[in-house]
Amino acid sequence: MKWLGPLLVSILAACTTLTPEQELHLKTIAATPVVCSKGDDCEMKWGRAIAWISRNSQWKIQTQTDNIIQTYTPIGASAASGFLVNKVPLGDGRYEIMMTSGCANFIGCIPDATTLRARFNEFVLGPEALPSVSASPASK
Repeated sequence: MKWLGPLLVSILAACTTLTPEQELHLKTIAATPVVCSKGDDCEMKWGRAIAWISRNSQWKIQTQTDNIIQTYTPIGASAASGFLVNKVPLGDGRYEIMMTSGCANFIGCIPDATTLRARFNEFVLGPEALPSVSASPASK
């Protein structure tokens, strides 16, 4: 019976659909690279990345350095995602902050990886950089 809860949540989540415009908006934000410049810009965005993971992960942070944030790996049949964030050097004092997510549920993660990446990018880049994703009723 432990599988019944995640199964019901997955079924209910599948009932929520996005309009084509909302889906395009979500995918655009998820695909927007999070780039920063060495110094204050990267420190601010890396701090936002740590804050977002801390607030949005059911799993505790296992590793946190100046270049990586990693949560514990999801267990059981959990639909809650674990996260890995890397700060990758691009050259010329610029870095890209890249987030990946995954869960232990064979049916899928809730929310899905695209939605999580869009919300992460939106938060790390700041409210003025992109239109809001999390305020959209269909994305909750």
